[in-house]
Amino acid sequence: MSDYIKELYKKGEAAYWAIADYTQEQIDAMLEKMALRTYQNATELGTMVAEETRMGDAATSIGSMQRFPLFVWHYLKGKNAFGLLEDNQETKIQTYGKAMGVVACLTPSTTHISNGFEMCMKAVKSGNAIIIAPHPRAWKSAKRLVEILSAAVKEAGGPDNLIQSVEEPTIQMTDELMAVCDVVVGTGGADMVKAAYSSGTPAFGVGQGNVPVILSESYPAEEMAKAIATIAMDRWLAGGVACTSPQFIFCPRSRKDEVLELYKKNGAYYIEDKKTIDRIRDVCFPDGNGRINRSIVGINAMKLADAYEVKVPEGTRLFLLKMEDGTIAEDDLLYHEIMNPTSRIQFYDDYKTAVELARKNLFFEGAGHSAQIWSYDQDEIDYAAKRLPVVRVLVRQGANGVSNLTLQNGLAPSTSVGCGTWGGNGFSDNTNYTTLQNHTMVIYPLREPKIPTFEEVFGSQEA
Repeated sequence: MSDYIKELYKKGEAAYWAIADYTQEQIDAMLEKMALRTYQNATELGTMVAEETRMGDAATSIGSMQRFPLFVWHYLKGKNAFGLLEDNQETKIQTYGKAMGVVACLTPSTTHISNGFEMCMKAVKSGNAIIIAPHPRAWKSAKRLVEILSAAVKEAGGPDNLIQSVEEPTIQMTDELMAVCDVVVGTGGADMVKAAYSSGTPAFGVGQGNVPVILSESYPAEEMAKAIATIAMDRWLAGGVACTSPQFIFCPRSRKDEVLELYKKNGAYYIEDKKTIDRIRDVCFPDGNGRINRSIVGINAMKLADAYEVKVPEGTRLFLLKMEDGTIAEDDLLYHEIMNPTSRIQFYDDYKTAVELARKNLFFEGAGHSAQIWSYDQDEIDYAAKRLPVVRVLVRQGANGVSNLTLQNGLAPSTSVGCGTWGGNGFSDNTNYTTLQNHTMVIYPLREPKIPTFEEVFGSQEA
């Protein structure tokens, strides 16, 4: 193991012990400064990460760095992360929260430093130190974020090196960091998740996205315009790289014209010509497998038009490709996750058929992550919830409902979302500050020891 990684861990461990006896008020004072200083430097950070990653645009990145400090700190503020967390009078169990130690945080190029900021806030909330291992495409902006956060910690009376980052990271350095730290949180693709769980260190990895959207035939016409505007925007925003971004749409055939017209009003360029779609497929997956062409990741629709060799009107924001009835990823590579503003749409005649197609496709790619159901029919919602292999079924919500960045539902706001064993993960929830805690239970006796009799267990059955 390199001396550089050893030194990072040694410094982080010292910082972790330095705050071991801090009160929650002292911890929260650091968090407030961290959030405030990040918000105040959002323009610098957002511009820097857009230039460094060459994904999305500066305005969107700046907006992210303005929003994240607001919703993360709003959510964490006032919550207890250690000490006595629960005193259950029914079970007579008291639960105490304690830090895990030094967190290795692997951040992707797609959600870049916004994910790093969020994980730093949650790690420190529970009394941990944290070391960010950024994607090589985003390490300079990660370094700048850490400089801002570290200065905020010091301003609030905290120690040096509570928050650090790996500079000029390599795969070997990241592997070494995961091996030496106390816990790993990894956000990214399947290869990264596998590496995190193979590190030998307790890990929380998140799964791959490939989010299906099912529109109900009975969805109110007066609300469909807002629904399509949300779905379309989620697809083109930030170059379509977010794992929460809706990928393929199942639309009732009876509402085809209505939905296509709404898509066009929201900047979609609709393509049903088979020859053009074949060409786009070859551009997206040139090797003939499900691995995306990296040169088209995160670029906007106007640049995509050049790559796809398609002439589009000025102002086009996303592509909408018509897929053959009944097809899934087993039949067509275009059902795999595409990390740019390219949506696929398939028309259906029966709702249950649409759910089953989405289910089969998820098992090829994206199982565990999320699905969107735009319906008020409880039977339809229940059917999808029972059949789809995902942790989150969002009802009448766009992509923000997954990470809950607008605090519209009861999930913990997070860009690191666990996808259960479907997604190769060990947990089925959004990564929270509670994820980065150990718990000590103080257990009192409820009653005198007793072994139940056979009759109490099996009733009148014969032994």
